[in-house]
Amino acid sequence: MRILQKSPLLIIVLLFPSLLKSQEIPFTFTKGKFVKEKITILSADIPRLKSAELFNSKIEIENMRIGNSKHLPDSIYIQRRVDELNAKKKSRGDEWLKGWEDSKSYYLPAFMEGYNTQISTNKKVPGITIKEGLEFTIILRPDTITVSNKYLASFLSMHLYIVSSKDNNDTIASFKTFTFHIKDLSKIYPGSEASSFYMAGEMLARYFKKYMYKK
Repeated sequence: MRILQKSPLLIIVLLFPSLLKSQEIPFTFTKGKFVKEKITILSADIPRLKSAELFNSKIEIENMRIGNSKHLPDSIYIQRRVDELNAKKKSRGDEWLKGWEDSKSYYLPAFMEGYNTQISTNKKVPGITIKEGLEFTIILRPDTITVSNKYLASFLSMHLYIVSSKDNNDTIASFKTFTFHIKDLSKIYPGSEASSFYMAGEMLARYFKKYMYKK
């Protein structure tokens, strides 16, 4: 315990060794908390992007991979986790499953919360909502989410696409995001997973404010 207190990064090494072996994830230590975020712009039609006034939004989680270092597909991981917990205590796995399914409903709202909170003082940056008929839609496609309830740690790797609402194959911009934190960030939605999406929304908004929609 004494070693963990002096070297918090050891917690991450123990929890997610495969991620650290890749040496692709540098960490920063701020005020006693681990926080890391990265956004990469993959493509962008800047003139069209700047014409947006408000974004519709939706999330596609069908291909999201979850679990610890093995990153098992959703369909495999969930049943394995339910069976493991039920074997330890009757109905415990079923209760976990309900909580996991409930948490998915927080992903998009938490992303919107983080984004809209960040742009609240900048009227030039388009807001995000859920509304049909808008010209552009932001699509969230989470790739991998890794969570440790014990340490409230969460990794989230995700692709974001801004597309024409009439033709989702018409991509205006695309981004890849990565977030890691040990902290609850959302003021509304509980859990580390929700806070990961909150952080990703906040990061995209900061990127827009600095590079796309300057005052």
